Amino acid sequence: MNVAPHPINCLSICAGGGGLDFAVELAIPDARTVCLVEREAFAVSLLVEAMQAGLLAPAPVWSDASTFRGRPWRGTLDIIFGGIPCQPWSVAGKQAGSADERDLWSVARRLFVQSGAWCIIIENVPGMLSGGGADRVRRDLQRLGCTVEGGLFRASEVGATHERERLFIVGIHEGRWMANSNRQHDDGAGGRSSRSGDGKDELLLNSQARIASSLPDPETPTHGEPSSNGRRTLNPRFVEWLMGWPPGWTSYECSGMALSHWRERMQSALSSMPSPPKAALPQLDLFGEAA
Repeated sequence: MNVAPHPINCLSICAGGGGLDFAVELAIPDARTVCLVEREAFAVSLLVEAMQAGLLAPAPVWSDASTFRGRPWRGTLDIIFGGIPCQPWSVAGKQAGSADERDLWSVARRLFVQSGAWCIIIENVPGMLSGGGADRVRRDLQRLGCTVEGGLFRASEVGATHERERLFIVGIHEGRWMANSNRQHDDGAGGRSSRSGDGKDELLLNSQARIASSLPDPETPTHGEPSSNGRRTLNPRFVEWLMGWPPGWTSYECSGMALSHWRERMQSALSSMPSPPKAALPQLDLFGEAA
């Protein structure tokens, strides 16, 4: 696979069902995921099924983030993004933080350094902020020469009826971005025509799509079919609503037409959102450094 000429190539780590892939591609139309890293068998099967059905662009899926190497991708990757495991920081767990073997920030940081990507986006639970994990990410990225911003955002802020607060941290390495912006495209032109100004406005995902129209019926039950081990499972339709995914995505029932309509609706919502104020939003002042 020749990925170098594409304008914005992304590596998706801890990819899950591909939710962040959708978000990045909706916010940055020229972006595409060229490789995914995911260990859970069900999530991998979901991704592969979607690729075979033509709902996702074909891309290799690596099963272990700890053994994935970024150097072979050096010079071809622009963005690394992922919702690294939340268990180390969740208030529902032991909150062992960086001492928890499931904490993969060090792995994400290694891949960012090895690959030479110019942007990294990390998503996690708010406990990562209160537990000190977010500050660790900020310090590490600043030591690597990145400009770092973070934000706490709720699903309810974009039309959902549930809160689902999540932390997003974005690091941008200006030097790498300038170097990669001169990478040659298929047409021989340098730079990234999709950007304006310094290129940050689109990247920081300021636009947010309202998803109220995709919410399930209020009577949709949260639980699904009984599992083999006696535990309750979640209703796939409820999960799709909770995560903002296209209808039928988690149950292998999403058609190409349904996905196309979902993308159109989300893109229309994005384009109709007003531009954010230039002044820093309060929720971006997580590290005490907002202007």
